[in-house]
Amino acid sequence: MKKAIFVVLALLVAACAPQAQEPAAPIEPTPLPPTTETPPPLEAPAGTVSGEPTVPAEKTGKIYETTNPTDRLVFTTLPDDVESIIERAPDKSAGGIQYTYREVVDGMLITAPYNQARVFERDGTRKLALWTKQFTLAADYLDSVVLSEELAQGYCKDFRRCGGDLVKKPVQESDYAFMGPLDWLYAMESPTQVGDAMVEGRKTVRLQTTIAGVETFLNVDRYSGLPVVIEQGDRKITFEELALGVTDANMEP
Repeated sequence: MKKAIFVVLALLVAACAPQAQEPAAPIEPTPLPPTTETPPPLEAPAGTVSGEPTVPAEKTGKIYETTNPTDRLVFTTLPDDVESIIERAPDKSAGGIQYTYREVVDGMLITAPYNQARVFERDGTRKLALWTKQFTLAADYLDSVVLSEELAQGYCKDFRRCGGDLVKKPVQESDYAFMGPLDWLYAMESPTQVGDAMVEGRKTVRLQTTIAGVETFLNVDRYSGLPVVIEQGDRKITFEELALGVTDANMEP
């Protein structure tokens, strides 16, 4: 009897013991189907406008051809005092002018290589001390560009990038061509005075005119007779820190 009870108890213990389980099969990840969509194009950095700006006035084949103009700046549509201010602009700038060129469209800087350059103009030659040089590739790196009727030359003074103290690189004149202050004055058609304004602490006279069929507003400095602001719709050009006089050192590469 005792033996029978022992057998029954042994069977019960064996039934209650935990059973060994086989390991679960690993779950294979489901691969994603290949995409056929084209990634969106990279956008221009904030603060810039990609593409070429619209230039309303036709560019000439010369760089700064109005340094020693043969035609007088006479506009009978202006009051005598304003006309006299503009008429003396070529004489005032005979020793050269310098300024920082800045152009925006819809409030955003254009991507032209000359934008925000410090510009020196004298005796038919224009030198640009480039601002955007730090963003260019080593092969295209330039510190300055010098343009005249006979010359279109870039210069690199960075030994690490160019392998020399002053390396010359030819440039395309059209890449650095833009209208300077005197160019805008000579392009005006029957301007009229529409007011006065202060710009960078300067007293200016505000003119309205048409240039190549485009309505244009200019703020002209009363002392030099040169424009410091040009506006054509959403396009705005400023000649910042405009100054008279350019030295030989200013014109060096």
